[in-house]
Order: sequence, then structure tokens, then C-alpha cells
Amino acid sequence: MIVTLDYQCGCDGPEIGKALADRLDLAFYDKELLKQAAKESGIDIRVIETFDETPASGPLYAVAAYSSGVVNYAGESQPIAEQVYLAEYHVMQRLADERPCLFVGRCADHVLQDRLDCLRFFVYAPLKFRIDHVARRQDLNERAAEKLVQDTDRRRKAYYHFFSGKKWGHIENYHLCIDSSRQESGDIVETLCSYIKSSHAAETLCAYVDGSRAESPAV
Repeated sequence: MIVTLDYQCGCDGPEIGKALADRLDLAFYDKELLKQAAKESGIDIRVIETFDETPASGPLYAVAAYSSGVVNYAGESQPIAEQVYLAEYHVMQRLADERPCLFVGRCADHVLQDRLDCLRFFVYAPLKFRIDHVARRQDLNERAAEKLVQDTDRRRKAYYHFFSGKKWGHIENYHLCIDSSRQESGDIVETLCSYIKSSHAAETLCAYVDGSRAESPAV
């Protein structure tokens, strides 16, 4: 089974993803994916981190390129953000073939959209809730938290659209979208597990929740 989880800034997406992965005994990939991409592509990890989830054109790319001093890498004419995306793309495809995984962000739902064993989730919440949450978690004033939330979402939206051609957060891209302002993170994990049990692939997928993964045939 493969799970992808994308999220708006301030929704505790990585924490929810890690808890869900632990519950389902899935390998978890968020920032961990960057080291794999750097190792397999030969691109410096610092470059991968700078251009991670960055569109390959427009002002957001220009800012990242200027701040890092990198225009392309290893003599390539291809934009570095595109090289980074492709490095992550190939790693996700390989890992998904090797083991049950949960991927956070990075267009994973698009990268793995043709897999029948993949469930795609999106976590969202009202803007005010997310601003307040980020302000508390990172000890920021409201204005700074609002800027962080909006800048992060703007970058993720542009990145997702550039590489997938689709609208980030649009319900048609996911099996389930869930509002994190209405439940605690632990309850969201339970909701997602319940959804997996009741999904169209329940006969196979529920084995992961019930602890009998080894006996479950591949989807």
C-alpha cells in the first residue's frame, strides 16, 4: 500500500503523516526523501534542500536561484528546480515499488497517480486557525505567522501546478480531504485509518490496519 499526504501550512501534515505511517507500518518519507534524491542524482544535498518544492520558473524560482547562487547544476541547461523534482520523482517511484510507503508533499499524489494501491489524502484548515497554530508552535506574532503561512502555501501551490498541471488542494486530486481544525491530530489518524478500511480496496488495504500486512496480497 502507498499513501500520499499533502497539506496546507499550519495543519501538522508531517506529524499526522508520521503517526499514520507508524500505525500502518509504512516507511515514512518527508525530508528523508531529500537525502535519497541527493545520493541517487549526485546533486548536492544543500541544492536539493534549497529547491525542494520550488517551481522551475517565475519569481519563486528566481528568488531561490539568486539566494543559492545556483542557476543550473553540473553543466545542465535544465532548470535546477526541475532537476530536483525529477530526482525526487525517480526516488518516489523506486521506493513505491520496493516497499509500502507514505510520502508527504512533493507532488507525490501526481507522481504515483497511476498506482492502484495508492491512496491520496489532503489536510486543510481555515486560514485563521492555521495562522494561530503556527504562531503558537513557532512563537511568532500574528503578522509574521500569517506571512509564513501564506508564503509557504503560495510556493506549494505554484510548485504543484507547475509540475502536475493541476490545482493544489482540489478535491478531485485526492481520495479524502480532511479539516484539521475539527479534530486533534490523533483523531485525524483514526479517521484516515477508518477510511482505508472502508475504501474500495478495503479487502486488501485493511490488513495493514489490522496488523496482518504480510498476509495481504499486492493490490
